[in-house]
Amino acid sequence: MTDTQLLNWIESQGTPGMKWIARRSTTGRGFRLHQSPDREALAWGAHCCGDTLREAIEVAFNNEMAAAHERIKNARASELMDATDRAIKAVKEQRIPGAVNWADLHCLDATIGGEAVLQVTISEVAPEATEFQEAVQSELARQGWPNVKVVTEW
Repeated sequence: MTDTQLLNWIESQGTPGMKWIARRSTTGRGFRLHQSPDREALAWGAHCCGDTLREAIEVAFNNEMAAAHERIKNARASELMDATDRAIKAVKEQRIPGAVNWADLHCLDATIGGEAVLQVTISEVAPEATEFQEAVQSELARQGWPNVKVVTEW
């Protein structure tokens, strides 16, 4: 039996006019696939509903992929923040001249906007401290994070 035959059979068991819902189980036991009237389907939200079985599965799959991508992106941002704090520690030893509060330096934020868009924000450094920014950028590249834009702010 093919996947198409299986999906066709499941859909044939449904009630015409009811929405299909594909969602994670609320008890954490995998995915659920069922039908609900429009008003109940609305309670689950458009993120898991479809007029057809295939549509509901596709919506659920796309949402799962987007969530997984977001988790990966957040993990990379956290790794980049840790690398930036290590870079700050290495640069701190160089005592680069400029308006820098050496006592309270830290990475405030890391932005991952795709493979080519990486940016970190460092607190307690003047925005015009380009020598410091370049030193941190160089240290990040040495750690395997090339092409990171370093932004500084008070």
